[in-house]
Amino acid sequence: MGPVLDRRTLLQAAATTAAFAFLGEGPARASAPGRLGPVRACALRHGEPVAADATGLWRLLPRPERLGPSFGPDVHLYGLAAAGEDLYVGAGRVRETPAEAEAPGVPPHLADLAGPDDTESPRREHRPVLYRVGPDGGVREVDVPWPAGLAHGFVHGVAALDDRITLAVSGTAQPDTPMVTRTYLVSSGDGGRTWSERLVRRYGAEALSPHLAHNESGDLALVTVDGDGTRRAFRGAIANGPARPSPVEGRGAPECVVLTASGGLRFVSEEWRRERFGAEPSTVVAVSGSSGRVLTGSGGKWRLEEFR
Repeated sequence: MGPVLDRRTLLQAAATTAAFAFLGEGPARASAPGRLGPVRACALRHGEPVAADATGLWRLLPRPERLGPSFGPDVHLYGLAAAGEDLYVGAGRVRETPAEAEAPGVPPHLADLAGPDDTESPRREHRPVLYRVGPDGGVREVDVPWPAGLAHGFVHGVAALDDRITLAVSGTAQPDTPMVTRTYLVSSGDGGRTWSERLVRRYGAEALSPHLAHNESGDLALVTVDGDGTRRAFRGAIANGPARPSPVEGRGAPECVVLTASGGLRFVSEEWRRERFGAEPSTVVAVSGSSGRVLTGSGGKWRLEEFR
């Protein structure tokens, strides 16, 4: 007889699967040693493109080369921005909470007879985390007071310019359902010494992960996508809260969002990628902090280009 799965284990498994479906990414898949995995974010550090796959950072040119250590399988990278010599990396980190001491449904006087299949599995929580990576590849976790209303959370986007930092943080208040039901902007105007937070969206149902875009001038746009595909854009500046949402063209989750030098908002769609590359396997990722530019390519061949 195989192992018995308790109700919480089944609910957590279903919730985690649903969460990654709503986040638009599967669980982190370890790529072969020394091989770049699917690119999730890109930034320019002194004009050099740096990319993040699920578990680490890479220099891309002339060919992919690991930058610093791997963050490990329990850290899932999503956001990346450059500020001078440093890189800021936004992620979600899995944390396990020990199982309850008593087995569910087992009378206290029979607890000593409960087997391992009768006890609850550890609860896996996803917690937001921000890392600062120095020019030598050294990694330091940044102390950020995360919103208290999140039982599960991820840093889905990072914007940085000089000492100003803004993070798009999404998650849910429900401890057993790791998906997107609210989005915050968490900001610092002094290089991370002090922080403030703002609840931007509280969704009526599960939503898709948001997109955070900024350009060289510090213009900022947060694009949220409801579960039914409705888009909303919140405009502002890094470390300066956005105004009311403005109408946004199109529906559904874009592949990425870019800001032009004049602050114009552009959406990269799957249709555009197919028209541009045909059947060729390719990735299109917005370049954080770069006006209107995207990173395109696959494998060991990458290029920066203007999105028109």
